[in-house]
Amino acid sequence: GLFDPFAGTQVARFTFSTLPSLSEDGRYLAFLGGLGSGTTARLPPGYVLLDRDTGIATPFGVDQAGRQVGTTSSQFFGSIAVSGDGTRVAFSDQSPGSKLTRQQVWLRDVAGASTTLLSARPDGGEGTGDSYAPSISADGRVVAFASTSSDLVADDRNGLPDVLAWRDGAGLRRASLSPDGGEADGGSGEPALSANGRYLAFASSAVNLVPGDTTGPLPPGADAANPTDVFALDLVNGYRARVSGGGGPSEPDGSSSAPALSGNGRVVAFASGASNLVAGDTNGSEDVFVRQRIPELTVAPNPTDFGSAPAQVPPGVTRTLTISSTGGFAARVTALALGGADAGDFLASADTCTGTTLYPGDACPVDVLFLPLADGPRTAELKVDATTPTPPVPATLLGSGGVGRITVAPAIGPPGTVTVVTGAAFPPGTPIALSWSAGITPEPLTPIVTDA
Repeated sequence: GLFDPFAGTQVARFTFSTLPSLSEDGRYLAFLGGLGSGTTARLPPGYVLLDRDTGIATPFGVDQAGRQVGTTSSQFFGSIAVSGDGTRVAFSDQSPGSKLTRQQVWLRDVAGASTTLLSARPDGGEGTGDSYAPSISADGRVVAFASTSSDLVADDRNGLPDVLAWRDGAGLRRASLSPDGGEADGGSGEPALSANGRYLAFASSAVNLVPGDTTGPLPPGADAANPTDVFALDLVNGYRARVSGGGGPSEPDGSSSAPALSGNGRVVAFASGASNLVAGDTNGSEDVFVRQRIPELTVAPNPTDFGSAPAQVPPGVTRTLTISSTGGFAARVTALALGGADAGDFLASADTCTGTTLYPGDACPVDVLFLPLADGPRTAELKVDATTPTPPVPATLLGSGGVGRITVAPAIGPPGTVTVVTGAAFPPGTPIALSWSAGITPEPLTPIVTDA
């Protein structure tokens, strides 16, 4: 039921409070509060972290120089994000040390009583633009925020709001970039981190963040000239995807914004005015949607042709197959199995995939040895078990037991005869040297290389 979290605590006397943010287990509540009304407070409001188990309230709103942060206007442009265990709080507000009254983003280590300026220039000074809307990982080691400041990272020349991510020990980087590292051609904002700190979702009007984004001016109405999409970014391997697309080939006919991520980043919720994201959306209003990012794996080459090898005579023929993550979320390879009529002729001789989690864009190799037990065509399948909704398509393995053969037809003919040389049961990539009697060709021919 509904209850007053301040009852019986050190902040029970506060007459106004706003900007609440809860820790993962609900024990810690970070907020902006004070005495008086929000606009006529007797003292500047303060940023406070309340331990609901003990009732102890700890002020955390100080900048890196120890100056108090907060004004009577903080409720309108301040923001707070508390870590899962309540030990760290990211917050944004106007800087008390800046004559430009720009908003900055800080990270307060409550237990260590220290503050780090996240919206800092390379020389350590405060950014000259506004930084705001922080989002924090569960462990407090990753913080994302939006900023109009062009001097926080190198080569920021687009003159647009960007989304940046700070990682403890690694520093600040710009997240709203194209796949080749180029600048976004539209503004970005509203960052949301997954609890594990690996995935970042944000809204952007840029059309160069992913290939094939052709969202252009919309019909007359809100955001018609500057529509936004929602994107998800893997902060580790750089894989990015647009999550606000519909189920068909048409581009969204409305703007999408306000993303929120599940703890592992697999599920993205967002708001959108588009009417063509799902079937039957006829209410003409903004709705809330959920995108579940589906993991998927593929195996290539498929089929894999091993060519021929002598039956039961080592060393056989080895081919490398690649398992790739081609879906929208990570999948873990749990096991590999060989099946089919001649499974005993094939062996996974080197497996780097089993037990590996493949994030979108990642891949791992598997070496398969073909050592036929008998002459003739041999066939098997490599099956992959993984944490995917549907198993990957098995890779067909083909080979032939015996020795490669060449036939020439016709072997003899009058001048002008076309002779066709046909090979069978050769491994792919085998060089075949053809020679003719003296006088037919002035130079030796380049060896022909067999195909699959």
